[in-house]
Amino acid sequence: MLSINGYTYHLGERALFDNISFFVGPGEKIALAGINGSGKTTLLGKIAGTPRPKEIALAGNCRIGYLPQHLPWQSEKTVLDEVLSSQEELSGLEEELEFYNNQLVTLTDYESAEYTKAIEKVSELSEKLGTVNPHEIEAKAEKVLKGLGFTDEDISKPCSTFSGGWKMRISLAQILLEDPDLLMLDEPTNHLDINSVVWLERYLKDFRGAIILISHDRRFLDNITSRTIEIVKGKAYDYPFTYSKYLVEREIRNEQQLATQRNQEKEIERTKQLIDRFKAKATKASMAKSLEKKLDRMDVIEVDDFNQKSIAGKFLYSKDPGKIALRVESLAKSFGDKTIFNDISFEIERGDKVALVGKNGVGKSTILKIACGALKEDGGECKWGHNAEVQYFSQDGPDLIPKNRTPLEHMELFAPNDQFTMCRTILGSFLFSGDDVDKKVTVLSGGERTRLVLAQLAINPSNILVLDEPTNHLDIPSKDHLKDALRSYPGTVIVVSHDREFLAGWCNKVIELREGESKEFPGDIDAFLKEKEKEDLTAYSMTEKSVKAKKEPKPKVDQKPKANSDSREKVKLEKEIEKVEAELGILTKKLDEVKPGKEQDEILSKYGELDSKLNVLMEKWADM
Repeated sequence: MLSINGYTYHLGERALFDNISFFVGPGEKIALAGINGSGKTTLLGKIAGTPRPKEIALAGNCRIGYLPQHLPWQSEKTVLDEVLSSQEELSGLEEELEFYNNQLVTLTDYESAEYTKAIEKVSELSEKLGTVNPHEIEAKAEKVLKGLGFTDEDISKPCSTFSGGWKMRISLAQILLEDPDLLMLDEPTNHLDINSVVWLERYLKDFRGAIILISHDRRFLDNITSRTIEIVKGKAYDYPFTYSKYLVEREIRNEQQLATQRNQEKEIERTKQLIDRFKAKATKASMAKSLEKKLDRMDVIEVDDFNQKSIAGKFLYSKDPGKIALRVESLAKSFGDKTIFNDISFEIERGDKVALVGKNGVGKSTILKIACGALKEDGGECKWGHNAEVQYFSQDGPDLIPKNRTPLEHMELFAPNDQFTMCRTILGSFLFSGDDVDKKVTVLSGGERTRLVLAQLAINPSNILVLDEPTNHLDIPSKDHLKDALRSYPGTVIVVSHDREFLAGWCNKVIELREGESKEFPGDIDAFLKEKEKEDLTAYSMTEKSVKAKKEPKPKVDQKPKANSDSREKVKLEKEIEKVEAELGILTKKLDEVKPGKEQDEILSKYGELDSKLNVLMEKWADM
C-alpha cells in the first residue's frame, strides 16, 4: 500500500531523514514515534504531498486521508454540508456509471473501441464507488459528527461560527467519511473532550484501512496501534509492538547500544596506546600506521537520543487552607442568549485531586475562569475557602505571554520577594537552560510556552492548583513527570484534561458537567469511565424495555384466563427471566472489580448477549 525506500531529506545541513525505508500494508495501524523535532509531522506531509518524492510510492488505487495539526480554514457552508462536500463527486460518478451501463446495453458491436471503453469505464467507476451507498452518506455524516461532539443544532450552523478546535473536528469528520485506504492523523485528540476521544478510539479500532498516527496520548496509541515506527537521528526503527511495549524494547536496545559503545571506546583507547608504543620503536612504525588506518576506518558507534529530557519541576506548598477549598452553589452563566449552566453546585475539600470532565461547551473552563476571577458569574456563588492561595493555568495562558519577553524576564515578574536567583533554577527544571532563558517568547514552540507557564506556577508556593488543559503540546515524558508532580503535591488540584492516561491513578474525585448539572464520582478517571459504561448499558436496557412495554396491548376486560399449560409455560419463563436478571447482576458487580481492558470488554460483550436474551424472554412473556 505504502512503500518508502531509501528516502533522504535535508533541512539545511541536517539530515532529517537519512536513507529511511519501511512498508505499510493494508489494515496496519502504526504509531509514528520520536522526540519533538525528529520529523514525524514532516514525514506525513511528504507522504501526502504533491508532488510526492520518488522514494515514496503508493499503490495505484490507494486513497489517502490526511489530518495535519494546522489547517487553513474558511467555509460559509453549514457543518453538515461542509462534511458532505467531500462526497459531492459521488453523484457525478453515479451518473457517469449509469451512462456507460446504458451504452453496454445499446451497443451491438462488441469489438468496437467504444464498447471496450465502456467496459473499462464501468469497471473503473464501480471500483471508485465501491460499497458506498450514497443514500446512507448523510446518516453516516451525522453519526460521525455526533460522535465528535456536535449536536443536532450544531450541524446546521455555519462553519465560520466555530472555533479552530471545532473546525479541526469538522475536517476530521470529513476525512473519516471519505473512508480512505490510508488514514494519517497528526495529533487528532488535541481539541477533543474525553467523550470524543473514546468515540474516535473505538471508530479507529474498527476502521478497516491502514492508519499512521502521531499522538502524545499514550493510551490512545496503545488501544489503536500494534506497530511503532520510531524516527531518531534521521533513521527509522520498526517495532512490531504497541507504544508502551515499544518503550520497553527501546530501553533494552538503548542499553545494548551503550554497552557496545563502551566496548568500542575501550578498544579505541587500547589501539591508541599501541600506536604510541609502536611509534617509539622504528621497527614498529609500519604497524603503528596500520593501526592508525584501522582507527580512521572505524565507524564510531552513536547512542540514539532516546532518553528524552523531561521536566523535573515541583510545585511548592504554602500552608493548609480551610476544610472546604472551593464551594460552588447555584452557579449560573450565560453568553448572550446561550445558557451554559444555571444551577451548578458542588464542594471540593482540602487535599482533593479533582478532574472536571464533560463534553466541550458544557462550561468546564467557564467555571475555572469564574473561580479564578477571569469571568463574572450571572448568579449563584463560586467561593474559595479560608487561606486559599491559588495558582491558575488557563488554557490560553501560553499564548498570552508577551511575545517580546524572554523566559527569564517573565519569571522575574513572578519571583516572590525579588528572589531572582530562583528563576534560573526553576527554569532549568522546566528544560530552559543556557541561552534558552534569553530567547524571545515569539520563537518558542507551543510546548515551550506551556512549560514556561508551568514554571511560573512553580515559583510561588500555593495550596490550590487550577489547571485547564495543561498537557496540550507536552510530550509524553513531560506529561508523565507533571502527573508525578501533581500526585506528590500536598495541596488541592482541580484539573480539566482530555488525556485519560494523564488523569489515571492520582485523582480521587471526578465531577462531570452534563446538561447544566454536575454529578460527582469517587475515584480516578478509569473508575468514572467504568461507571459511565454501566450507566450507558442500564440506560440502553431500560429504553429498550420501555419501548417494548409501550407496544404491548392492554388486555381486554372480557379476556378469558389462559389454559393451565400456558400458565405453566409462563411460570417457567418467569424463572428463566429471574435467572438471566441474576446473571446480569453478577456481571454488573464484576464490572466494578475489573480495570479497562480485555476482561472488561469480555464482560461487556457477555452483558450485551444476556440483555438481548432478557428482551426476547420479556417479549415472549408479554405475548402469553
